[in-house]
Amino acid sequence: LASAFINLLEPGSSLPPHFGDTNVCHRVHLGLIVPGGVEECGIEVDGEQRGWVEGDVLVFNDARRHRVWNRSARPRVILVCDIMKAEYG
Repeated sequence: LASAFINLLEPGSSLPPHFGDTNVCHRVHLGLIVPGGVEECGIEVDGEQRGWVEGDVLVFNDARRHRVWNRSARPRVILVCDIMKAEYG
C-alpha cells in the first residue's frame, strides 16, 4: 500500500481529463457513497466509462487519461488506495 485517502466529489462537479503522476501503482477506488449510475456519477479511463458501486472496488491505471463527474444532487465518496505494482514493490 503506497497511500490511502477518502475522496469526496461534490454534487454537480467534475474533474477534467488528466493523468496521474506515476505508472508504478494500481489505483483502487472503493465506493462508499455513490449517488446513481454511470450517467449521473462515473469515471472514464481511456474512453471507457464506468460507474462505482457501493462496497465494490474499481481498479485502473492512474497514469492513463481519466476524468470523473458527479451530476447528481448528492456527494460521491470513495476510498482511494494506491497499491504498488508487483514489479516495483
